[in-house]
Amino acid sequence: MLTLIRNVRLYDPLPLGRRDILVCGERIAAVAPDLRVEAPDLEVLDAGGAVAVPGLLDQHVHIIGGGGENGLLSRIEPLPVDDKRINETFDRFLEDDYSLICFTSANGVSCFFDLLAGASMDARDLAGIDIAVIGPGTARALAEHGIKADYIPERFVAEGLLEELEDVDLQGRGILIARAEEARDLLPETLRDRNAALVDVMPLYRTVSEAPDNGAIEAAADADYVTFTSASTVKKLIEVMPGGMPSGAKLVSIGPITSDAAREAGLEVAIEAGRHDIDGLLDALLEDLA
Repeated sequence: MLTLIRNVRLYDPLPLGRRDILVCGERIAAVAPDLRVEAPDLEVLDAGGAVAVPGLLDQHVHIIGGGGENGLLSRIEPLPVDDKRINETFDRFLEDDYSLICFTSANGVSCFFDLLAGASMDARDLAGIDIAVIGPGTARALAEHGIKADYIPERFVAEGLLEELEDVDLQGRGILIARAEEARDLLPETLRDRNAALVDVMPLYRTVSEAPDNGAIEAAADADYVTFTSASTVKKLIEVMPGGMPSGAKLVSIGPITSDAAREAGLEVAIEAGRHDIDGLLDALLEDLA
């Protein structure tokens, strides 16, 4: 199916002015001023000058206002490979202490395979280990390394992954959780309660805040939508926008945990993605624009 979204203000991450976006299935096929497309199944939407940020698809940055060098709200920073927590868990991995690895993000997959590459290892060294992921985006990142996930939940949050693993016998098993430095402890604590012999967390990256300049904050004040991709982005945006969210903007959340964080901060969530990943967030935005 082809969808042509006309009349958007595009940031990717720099402001590119008015553009049309052609979406083919789940991918952006073309971006240009005044796109001319003829197809029998073409759906045309008028964005009415709303802001579009295809850069959302790059999970390594969160965009505020115009984005770019002075517009980054936060970025992903891999932890140093000599971090004690990484070294200890990687040593146990080398000793075959884990029979299940849980990846909670595509960033975690990327950092873990960088760690393998640094040790002259690759996907073959995961042979015989079950792999669980928190959602399809993480599964796709894993597939890029030639590995198919054994467990993918229907709900793309820690609670969903625990539901997916509910009937798995964890008695006596070693489990490694590759994730961000700051994350909820629900997953490791619950797996320990299910009688796993060993549950280790390997923190592979952290989210680093970067204060935007006044120009970026002023640009953000004109946004039609404010998207939150995690509970931490709610906190960080409130810190840099003490005057509140842009007037009239709809707040869009990637999922229930992020929505709860927004409501606890006194914000009203207008849209919550049905699928709790970046693709789901984009679908929710397109549906609201239709």
